[in-house]
Amino acid sequence: GESFTGTLSNELMGSVSIDDGTIDGDMLLCQVNVTSPMRMMVDCEVIVDRDTLNGFVTAGMFGELKLSGRRIS
Repeated sequence: GESFTGTLSNELMGSVSIDDGTIDGDMLLCQVNVTSPMRMMVDCEVIVDRDTLNGFVTAGMFGELKLSGRRIS
């Protein structure tokens, strides 16, 4: 597959760079190292539908959390 870069952000953890995401059809997959509010690896799986992004992150002991966003060109 192809690759992508970007940013994952929210109010709790701030912004985290996505340096080596993978594109698999209409799905974006990535793993990021979060340092705030605590250190953990977060796995992301997102479906792209035009400019809309919907999916989830798996955040250690917090389990799966919904993820949504939009494409910025």
